[in-house]
Amino acid sequence: ICNLGATLSKRGKLDDAEPLLREALEGHEAVFGDQHPNTLVAIGNLGFLMKDKGDLDGAEPMCRKALEGCRELFGDNHRQTIVCAGHYADLLRETGDVNEARRIIGDALEAARDKLEMDAPDVQILNLEAQATR
Repeated sequence: ICNLGATLSKRGKLDDAEPLLREALEGHEAVFGDQHPNTLVAIGNLGFLMKDKGDLDGAEPMCRKALEGCRELFGDNHRQTIVCAGHYADLLRETGDVNEARRIIGDALEAARDKLEMDAPDVQILNLEAQATR
């Protein structure tokens, strides 16, 4: 359900994706708990969908929770943490908190440079997000 919801969200079918992502999150929380990797991905997916729908106030705590959970579970240099940081920074930029977005994206880029190949798609996306916060 989570993968289908994420795919629909990426294709712009936000209203179709939302109930699937909410159901996936509820299921993951019930089965795995709050700090499981699958739950954190589901939280992040729902948060980013909310951002895409324009609900920045609803998206912020979801994206922050996903990032904090990934940092706690994986550490700062893990790919999933780096991706969550990029998503959260993008959200902060949209809310007007550009300074915090710059700080988070800078930290994520530093972690990405240590962990990932510089031509990896995640690093390229972080570089684009860093440029957008200038």
